[in-house]
Amino acid sequence: MDEYNSGHVDGAAHIPYEIIGDKIAALSQDKSRDIVLYCRSGRRSGIAQKTLQDMGYTRVVNAGGLMIIAKNWASNVALLSTRLRESNNDTAFTYRIDAI
Repeated sequence: MDEYNSGHVDGAAHIPYEIIGDKIAALSQDKSRDIVLYCRSGRRSGIAQKTLQDMGYTRVVNAGGLMIIAKNWASNVALLSTRLRESNNDTAFTYRIDAI
């Protein structure tokens, strides 16, 4: 949780990668919904991506590490944050994946 509190994309939901399979249905049962995952380095979000894909979620993207995203694609992070706010999370979810 400290990692999440140190910085995250606006509108992102915090779900530890170890329990994303148990918690995802509470946020969306639509397996064709856009889901963007990220963590500090991209490793844990990759594990979470595989978990969700194995569960049948078809539109899951591992965006990698937050610092890499912010450094290389700052406009994309801002666009994603805006999309989440404007859509009230109806079209996309972003998940911050942190270790416990």
